[in-house]
Amino acid sequence: MTAGGMRSSEVKTLRLVADGWLNTEIAAHLGISEQAVKNRLSQAAQKLGNPHNRLCLALLAHYAGLVDLDASATRYAERMAA
Repeated sequence: MTAGGMRSSEVKTLRLVADGWLNTEIAAHLGISEQAVKNRLSQAAQKLGNPHNRLCLALLAHYAGLVDLDASATRYAERMAA
């Protein structure tokens, strides 16, 4: 577990959300069900104060030191260019 009780699987899922991935893409990439992705995001959201949407979730994860939004923006741009 990371600081604040966040599981590594939740952090990994948050990073993919910050990179602009959809739940279906995350599920396929991690080899888990889409419901498992939703569960991880719900658990992470509870630990970060229940933000209203994915953007707020990514921002709160960034402020908590769990996600690097600069790196996420770069990875997103690279993925879209491919």
